[in-house]
Amino acid sequence: MRMARERLANAVPAAVLVAFTIVATGAGAAENASFFGAPPWLETPKSWESVLARPDEPGGRFVMEGRLIGPDGKSGMPGVKMFAYHADHDGLYEREARHYVRLAGVLTTDARGRYRIISALPGGYGPPPHVHFEAWGSGLPLHLWSVNLYRGPKEKPDSLWGRISVKPYPVHTKPQPGDERVGHAEANVTRVASGVFRAHADLYWEHGFQAPAHDDSTRRGLSAP
Repeated sequence: MRMARERLANAVPAAVLVAFTIVATGAGAAENASFFGAPPWLETPKSWESVLARPDEPGGRFVMEGRLIGPDGKSGMPGVKMFAYHADHDGLYEREARHYVRLAGVLTTDARGRYRIISALPGGYGPPPHVHFEAWGSGLPLHLWSVNLYRGPKEKPDSLWGRISVKPYPVHTKPQPGDERVGHAEANVTRVASGVFRAHADLYWEHGFQAPAHDDSTRRGLSAP
C-alpha cells in the first residue's frame, strides 16, 4: 500500500491525489467484500473532538485543531461532520492487508466551527507527513483537504520528530491569491512544555477539493458502504 501511494504521488496532481487516496482506502474499498472492519467515516461523531490513536501508539502525542471556515472566508461552519485520518509513525495507513485506515475518526464541528483531533505524530512515506480531512453535511457536498506538517522553525530536531522537517520558507496558513493547490494546506508543528506536539490549521470550504458524487453519497450514508 505504501509503495502504491508513493507511485500515485509521482503520477497525479496533488489535489487529485487527495481524492484518489480516499477512493483507494474508502469508498472503493467499501464496495469490496474482501475488506474487513467498519468504514470509520460512517461512525457517529460524539463531539467536536476525535481521538484517532490509543495512548500506546508509537510516536509523540499529537493534537491538531482549527476551524472549518465557510464560503465567506471568515465564519465558522457549525454542525458539519468531519472525518480525519493519517499515516502512522512508520508512514503506514494500515498494518493488515485489506483493512481500512487505522488512525482515523469522526467529529462534528462545534458552534464556532471548531474541530480537534488527538493522535500520534504522523509519519511520512514520500510526501511531507500530513493529515487528511473530509467534511460533509446536509446539502453540503463532500470536500477534501490534505494538510502538510512542518517542524516549527524554532523547534530543535530530535528523533521524536520522525520525518517532519522545517520548510525552507513560511508555511501558507490560509489560501493565497491565485493559489491553484485546491485541497492542500500547511501547518507548523510545535512542541509544548508537556512534550505534546501541536498544530493549528483552519480549513477553508471554498478551497477544499469537491469529491465526485459517488464518494459524496457514500460518506453521507445515502448509498450502501
